Amino acid sequence: MGDPALYEVADRFVRDGFVGGTSFFDPNRAVWTETNFSALKELFVDRPDISAQNYLSKMRLQMDGASDDQILLMAELHLLYLLPSHSVGPARRRQIVETILKMEEDPFAIGAEFDQAFEVAHIRPGTFWSTRRDLHIGYLVRAGATLFEEYPSVDDRRDLFADPWMLKDFLHSVPVNSATAQRELLLHLVHPLVFEPISKMADKALIVGRWPEYAADSEDIDRQLIEIRSALTPDLGDEFDYYAPDIRPLWRHAPKSQPSLTSTDADAQPDRTLVVYMTDASSANYPFGAERETWAFKKQPADENEPQVGDRLLFVFKAKLGPRQPLEQFISQPVERVVRARVTRPVIVTSESFWPDEKDGEVTYPHQFGFTELESVDNVAAKSGLIADPRVMIAAKESASAGGQPVLITEPIVFETSVDTAEDTLPVAELLSEFADATEMSGLNWGSEHDHVTGTLIVSLLTKRFAILSGLSGSGKTRLAIALGQWLGGDRYRVVPVRPDWTSPDATMGYRDGLMGAAQGQDRWHVPEVLEFVLRARSEPKLPFILILDEMNLAHVERYFAEMLSGIESGERVVPNLVRKEAGWEPISEPSHVAWPQNVFVIGTVNADETTYAFSPKVLDRANTIEFRVASDALQAGLGAIAPVKPTSVAAATSFQALSESASPLEGSEELQTYLRELHTVLAECNFEFGHRVFQEAVRFRWFAREGRLCESDADVLDLQMMQKILPRIHGAQRRLQTLLDGLYDFSSNESRTLPRTMTRIDRMRNLLHANHFVSFTD
Repeated sequence: MGDPALYEVADRFVRDGFVGGTSFFDPNRAVWTETNFSALKELFVDRPDISAQNYLSKMRLQMDGASDDQILLMAELHLLYLLPSHSVGPARRRQIVETILKMEEDPFAIGAEFDQAFEVAHIRPGTFWSTRRDLHIGYLVRAGATLFEEYPSVDDRRDLFADPWMLKDFLHSVPVNSATAQRELLLHLVHPLVFEPISKMADKALIVGRWPEYAADSEDIDRQLIEIRSALTPDLGDEFDYYAPDIRPLWRHAPKSQPSLTSTDADAQPDRTLVVYMTDASSANYPFGAERETWAFKKQPADENEPQVGDRLLFVFKAKLGPRQPLEQFISQPVERVVRARVTRPVIVTSESFWPDEKDGEVTYPHQFGFTELESVDNVAAKSGLIADPRVMIAAKESASAGGQPVLITEPIVFETSVDTAEDTLPVAELLSEFADATEMSGLNWGSEHDHVTGTLIVSLLTKRFAILSGLSGSGKTRLAIALGQWLGGDRYRVVPVRPDWTSPDATMGYRDGLMGAAQGQDRWHVPEVLEFVLRARSEPKLPFILILDEMNLAHVERYFAEMLSGIESGERVVPNLVRKEAGWEPISEPSHVAWPQNVFVIGTVNADETTYAFSPKVLDRANTIEFRVASDALQAGLGAIAPVKPTSVAAATSFQALSESASPLEGSEELQTYLRELHTVLAECNFEFGHRVFQEAVRFRWFAREGRLCESDADVLDLQMMQKILPRIHGAQRRLQTLLDGLYDFSSNESRTLPRTMTRIDRMRNLLHANHFVSFTD
């Protein structure tokens, strides 16, 4: 079952470590002992570090005083913890283990003979496993300490690990402390033919609940799963995966009353495909799709859910060329494929999705793509992500001339909804932790603010694709931006120095080159570095591209950046639609411009001094401004050579992109919304209030900040948003700002929501205002 190499490594951990008591890396060292496990329990488990530093920095403090053998044991436990995961790449695994080993006085060097141990596995442990590494390592430490205390003999430990049910009883006797996933995965690694590669007890219960007729009489859920696998194997094949896209819907979404798999002949059933029409209500659109051999079904409308694989079919429409089988057989069956059909004529006037007319009236689905009037095929495709497949564009343009018929792509490749999309997206907290660790490993370090600085940048860009890094020259702004670009993917970033002579959008979006065109007898376009980078990004929409505008305020920002800002903000068509030929770039006449790609993130660096131009409120209102002030401890931490940041995994890069395009739930944000309304009242009294944009983006920022554990409370979120959205807009004379700053200080010092960063900054601004009778945020 699964990758044999994974279980070979796991077997060695059992043989050498748990049973033999020797090191996985160095068999000559007896490091798996009761003494060493007890020491780790005292150092790591019994004195948790709840500070704001990243995980490895906190561990370094916790491991102070540990022996080299204990440090080696801790490194090996981390490798064991990482062993089953599919989401952490080999380079990252090795980096984590080597970072721990460097805490030794005489660090152990990991040779190439251990490469197999760092390979990526196939198991999906889940979000909590990824974000609470400390709890799962803690469980391994407690299990080891208990094992060597209760089973001091090598023979006794060998017998224990040889019997799956004895081992299960033992591991269940160890206090789990929320680390259930680690316990279940350890059981699977040791006995893969007995225990399923499922870390979540809830998923095990769902599977048993789906096929109770196959479950054994035993009350043990793992014994029940053995019987269920045996019963399903004839239909699903040997070594089937419960999480495979075609199997997961069978147990994840289906009700208990659904007929069992073996009661129907799966091969005789047509594909159960849900066709979703992005169009105005018209009974003509349904037969167009159904007559092309795609069976059309409808799910029960739910405002919070989009149609997806796994939804149960509750209604069936009969088409002229529909299936001959009785349609009732499809009711309650899970959807296997989702195909979206869209009207692609040049004029699209609907802003919602409708199903064709029904006897009970129209059924309206949630707004998905925000189509506006007079949108072209290319613009609809770009906004909905269809541009990724040229076949879709060809079909769309052919359909556009067919009197408004919908586009229908029948291959499942383009529109198939992956049931594992949510699980494949790494959690926000893991992205923040990985980036903080990667930058620190490269030599970049912002002292006690390191995790805050790196985490704030990621959360800001996930909230909106434009962020400003402001501060003194040499404070590390450009280095941080480049580090993010390197981390997200090697060459998918570009540093473009802003020039003082950038006085129009031509400097960024280019212009029609009349001289070159006249000389060659063709229409030509001058493509500057910014535009070339943006056009390249359009060809890889699932991966993030980082555009760094260095020293952004050397020129008037509004003059060269207005069109780009509009494109980022509204999705309007601001990017020239060009194609590269041998002789140069040629414009495409229809449409002449396309939307700003959703995978291009802009980071502007700004030097706060008197030689540059100030930003207008329009620009500041549309960005999160992150200020850099170098703390004294960061000066020492920043010494040493700085190496390029190692690229993260493709999974992390695509997760970053997917999260940036995801919706941000409103649930749980009521407290922040109350704070924002109170803040608006304070600002309105001085004619300095904010609009809907700031309110909505602050709520979105909250979701990423809380998910990423950047902020522990909504007051922390508000503190950051005050520093990033409100205070940067403040500049002016004392007679205009004194009352405003006093009111904001009173608001920030309220005991129910103390905002320490904001209070410190306002205090500084008030002192400067008193001394100079004028102040700005950058002073």
